[in-house]
Amino acid sequence: MKPASFSWSPFKETEKYKFVLAKDSQLTDVVAEAEVGTTAYEYDGTLDYSTNYFWRVMALEPAPSDWGATFSFQTEAAPP
Repeated sequence: MKPASFSWSPFKETEKYKFVLAKDSQLTDVVAEAEVGTTAYEYDGTLDYSTNYFWRVMALEPAPSDWGATFSFQTEAAPP
């Protein structure tokens, strides 16, 4: 599958964000976790077909925030 791109709205004066991508809604089965200095993240790994994924972001610097809303998507079915 193609890489997945994620983006979000900036939060106040935030300079660094924490991004988490997981296979469960509690975000414990983590696929990717990153600290980024922009409001975007590109996952260049391989996502599984026909799988639900969940992701969320929080501000880290200059002041940490609570986690933002959790978003989800489902990948396409495997080609025949």
